[in-house]
Amino acid sequence: MKDLVRRASILFGLALLGAPGWGEVPSQGFEVPFQGFEGGQLYLLHQASSDIRVRGTSTVNRWACVQNTLGGLIAVDLDRQTLLDRIAGLLEESSESGEGLSNLEGDVDAEIWVQVDAKGLDCNNGRIKKDLLEAIRAKAHPTIDYHFEALVEAPKLGRDEHGKYLEVKSRGMLSVGGKDRKTEHMTEVRLEGAASIELKGQINLRMSDYDIEPPTAFFGLVRADNSFQVEYHIVIDTHESVLVSSLPQVP
Repeated sequence: MKDLVRRASILFGLALLGAPGWGEVPSQGFEVPFQGFEGGQLYLLHQASSDIRVRGTSTVNRWACVQNTLGGLIAVDLDRQTLLDRIAGLLEESSESGEGLSNLEGDVDAEIWVQVDAKGLDCNNGRIKKDLLEAIRAKAHPTIDYHFEALVEAPKLGRDEHGKYLEVKSRGMLSVGGKDRKTEHMTEVRLEGAASIELKGQINLRMSDYDIEPPTAFFGLVRADNSFQVEYHIVIDTHESVLVSSLPQVP
């Protein structure tokens, strides 16, 4: 009953955002986040600019699969303009010393949830896709889910040829093939244009951590390596958001 109430709350927010097809989010293995969120802004992921890539190697070559259709919500206890101003302020030249960044941990109440339809992965090779979906038990567990839990340490400032960014180390729960594992990884946070936030990072994983048997071919002569990576590029268009006073607090 508690999950049903939380799920209904998020779907209500999605309906206000006009997100098509979200009412058909699979219920199996679905754990609704935002359990302690007490009001603020719900942001819908900008699917046209977001993608997830799953990469790995085998005994003979490299393989990669991409999915450009993501489901996701980010709930933050800051209104749209305050959130953008906060990030812009942290990226200012005056913040190069790191002042103010150390206070960001726990300063913002945020929940992030991303869901990927595994069956929609494009591997550019039918055999690779078939083997991968079988390995991650996609028939029984059709989605790959990630739920952000907390910042692990204070963000750091970085710079590259594209400009300045915040380097954030976070902890979350990643579900693959129906198996949940906590992960820690680095994310680059940037402002894109006047109203978008870009998140980019990579999670290094092992198939064995998710009880996945690396796929094989040609009677075992070709075998996928145990290690693989999940790369993500997510754009949050802050115009695609809705203000909510609260989500139900279910004991």
